[in-house]
Amino acid sequence: MTAEKSYIEDSLNSVKNSLKDPDSAKFYGIYATQKPNQTKPNICGYVNAKNSYGGYTGKKPFLATPGHVSLWGDVVIGGRSVASDVIIGNCTLAFGQPAKPSQDIEYRR
Repeated sequence: MTAEKSYIEDSLNSVKNSLKDPDSAKFYGIYATQKPNQTKPNICGYVNAKNSYGGYTGKKPFLATPGHVSLWGDVVIGGRSVASDVIIGNCTLAFGQPAKPSQDIEYRR
């Protein structure tokens, strides 16, 4: 699996655009996963950004593709975070093992 730099950049821009302070975004541990039924990989990792009070929230897991973002803890339905379930289901590989950073992804922010 390869993730082109432009695809990664577009995915990270989707994350930034979903934040209160996009310019404050700091990314960590970026890697790609791809399930057999997917045509494009998911870009996963952690983001730390400022909230509306100007303080950093701490590293939050995310899943992104160009035009789609799931941030840990977002979209709570019935006391359960749907976004967190999406991240767990798609940013891990068989047997729940986290993916190792791809050799194809050298992009860091």
